[in-house]
Amino acid sequence: MQESFSTALQRTGEDPDGVRSRFARYKLGEIMVMMGMITREKRDIVVGRQHRIKLQFGACCLRMKLITEEELTRALGLQFGFLHPVVGRFTFSKDLVVAHQPFGKYAEVVREVCSRLLFSWASNGRNALAVTSTQRKEGRSHVAANLAVAFAQMGCKTLLLDADLRNPRQHTIFDLPLHPGLSRLLCGYAPDEVAYSVDSLKNLTLITAGPEPPNPLELIGRSQLPSVMQYLRDHYDLVIVDTPCGSQYMDSELIASATGSALMVALENHSRVGKVRTFSQRLIGNGVCLAGTLMNTR
Repeated sequence: MQESFSTALQRTGEDPDGVRSRFARYKLGEIMVMMGMITREKRDIVVGRQHRIKLQFGACCLRMKLITEEELTRALGLQFGFLHPVVGRFTFSKDLVVAHQPFGKYAEVVREVCSRLLFSWASNGRNALAVTSTQRKEGRSHVAANLAVAFAQMGCKTLLLDADLRNPRQHTIFDLPLHPGLSRLLCGYAPDEVAYSVDSLKNLTLITAGPEPPNPLELIGRSQLPSVMQYLRDHYDLVIVDTPCGSQYMDSELIASATGSALMVALENHSRVGKVRTFSQRLIGNGVCLAGTLMNTR
């Protein structure tokens, strides 16, 4: 007797990679049967009908009203190798491409970047990553948000931290309140008091920037930041940190030093090579591990 999806996920000590490999080799109809969405009899009926009307299996199930769009997303997510797709209704910004178009080419590229980071950067025991760039409007917040969602989809318990206290964007992207956020956390709030669980995506937690302080550099430079970062690293598999641009503010360097690692984002036909190189060298000189440079084309 074949093991059900829910049994595989609930088994003690089950490796998510093992679940992926077990279910990803099945056809979509078989996965739906194993998840209890449809019976084998209905699956066979759908197979016969889809060949006659030349429609994909999932679309045919929707037309026959056998499943919901949320169920189709779950089944496709498992077939394509990530356990926790974004499901249900959500009000995320269109900037969050991996949520709105989880099976598109862009989402596939983001997941490839995540896999490369896990293989090369996180394999050395690192789990906190500052997403940086030299100038404004190069896509730091966009990249940080999409990476965080993709990591969560892959089964990693992920925290997205908006550490841009000057021009925060993550609360807008995820349609969440700005308060209380990181600025309050650095002033004495407990982590549980400022963290938002993203209801439509298991494994993702967000800490927004919070109200803008009159002294962001001083607040970031306080001794609390390293201890806060250590606490977050101990409680999450991965911590992705959005930062201000490096050419205008020193905040980004302080944040990267606290995380220990940074991913440099550059915008195609916009970023200046010299500035990217200079900023990268400053980070490395401060003992920061440079995980790589990502060319953003959006």
